[in-house]
Amino acid sequence: MGSRWRLGGLVTPLALLLGTLAVFAVAFAAGVVLVWWRQERIAYQPPRGPWPAPANAVRVDYTASDSQPLFALLVGDRDNASRLLLVFHGNADLAVWQIDWARELAARTGYLVLLAEYRGYHGLPGTPTYDGLQRDARAAYAFATDSLGIAPS
Repeated sequence: MGSRWRLGGLVTPLALLLGTLAVFAVAFAAGVVLVWWRQERIAYQPPRGPWPAPANAVRVDYTASDSQPLFALLVGDRDNASRLLLVFHGNADLAVWQIDWARELAARTGYLVLLAEYRGYHGLPGTPTYDGLQRDARAAYAFATDSLGIAPS
């Protein structure tokens, strides 16, 4: 059996190449499985506390369809706003960090700005997942249209 892979006691270059490729293929497959298994943790990276208290914004609470408690921050003149802009922050970000931007936007446009927060972010319970964040977005939209009385446009 050993004579097929060795010529004069040396490993053939082809056998060495095949063995090396096999090791790399197994390592690559293991890496793909690990990334797939941890993809939501890789995709969603909520900042760790302590979190700043919202200033110049009104906190409003609501729940998602799976009873997940959520909140958003309202920025602008609620009584005189011409429209509402529903804002979802990016990854590794927080709604509270967008307040200055939202204040500037509200001042320039007259819009009311609703900065929605996600499960697992800013101290909210739960873990961010694709499905969970879809529920969170739907809940924020429902809150804007139902509780704030803003007609979709």
